[in-house]
Amino acid sequence: MACDRCRDLCVVYAIGSPHDLRVAINLVGESVAEGLLLQTPGSSQAMFAPVPIHELRDAKSWPDVLVYNFTCSNCGQEFVLQAETYHGAGGSWQPKNPNGPGAA
Repeated sequence: MACDRCRDLCVVYAIGSPHDLRVAINLVGESVAEGLLLQTPGSSQAMFAPVPIHELRDAKSWPDVLVYNFTCSNCGQEFVLQAETYHGAGGSWQPKNPNGPGAA
């Protein structure tokens, strides 16, 4: 189960447009900057142009495919931000397991 700190982030946010992706990147970037989320080392990728999440916030363009993994710094809840930007097929922000770490 998510903790009080990350509960508001435990939603499925569908990304269907560049605007939606910008909103998600800004929200995640703020959460990382505040220390609420930690980017999971070595598990994130931005195909064709690897970029740290904090650099995406001000980017004029994005890599073709984004997959970023995060963990709540308080309870360990895992999240994923993924988007296919080249064809605009969309993506999402969502908890990996909405029932919390280690739940089946």
